[in-house]
Amino acid sequence: MTPFWMFVDWTAYRKDAQFRRSCTAFRNSKASDKQAVAGAFVHEELLTAKLTVTLEDFDRDCFRWSEFSFVSEKMRRAMALGPSDIQYFEVDASDCAPLPRSKNYQVMHVPVTEDVSDLENSDYLVRHRADGSLEIDSPNNVVFRPDARPAHELFYDRIFKFIYCSDAFAVRVLRAGCSGAFFFDPSCWSGVGNQRIRTLRGVEEIIKWNPVLNIPRTKLIDEIPLKPDFAEP
Repeated sequence: MTPFWMFVDWTAYRKDAQFRRSCTAFRNSKASDKQAVAGAFVHEELLTAKLTVTLEDFDRDCFRWSEFSFVSEKMRRAMALGPSDIQYFEVDASDCAPLPRSKNYQVMHVPVTEDVSDLENSDYLVRHRADGSLEIDSPNNVVFRPDARPAHELFYDRIFKFIYCSDAFAVRVLRAGCSGAFFFDPSCWSGVGNQRIRTLRGVEEIIKWNPVLNIPRTKLIDEIPLKPDFAEP
């Protein structure tokens, strides 16, 4: 089993026209001309946002829209991260339908970076810039250094600018029943073969995605019993 999972939040597919019509989000901070830097702390007001979701039954605990990653109060409790690990920004959801407004969304920003990937043994694409330099692009298969001991449970990788997390973090969020958070196996992120995700049952292979709800149909390929800390009471 991979020691880390790629954290991906739910995003509406183009076919999900009903949600796309119902949702708007934009910054309402004075510092809106600045850009948030992945893996670095940003100004405390930079990502405050105005969110409108008029879809009456929308209740995901984690989703991405525009430049924002929205997480519910339930999700934040499950993540259980401190101010040195995560940044949250206030959201004005006053124009949302009652159910999404009740989720008490905030914008999440991951402000920490760890050096965990093994570039030599990973499989990835390289982009050639106009100035002749090379840029590491999307990874197909990320291998982690055997000596990697990140100080944070949720973090950006120094080389591959994706968010990764520990298995313990993933299990906390899954056990809380938070919807919209997916934990992908970085060793088969793209390329040949089906993608895999961490679930409470273990590692499951994605057979097919529902193009409207953007949720996967899976089959269990590696059962992982919960550790005592995560065992049911």
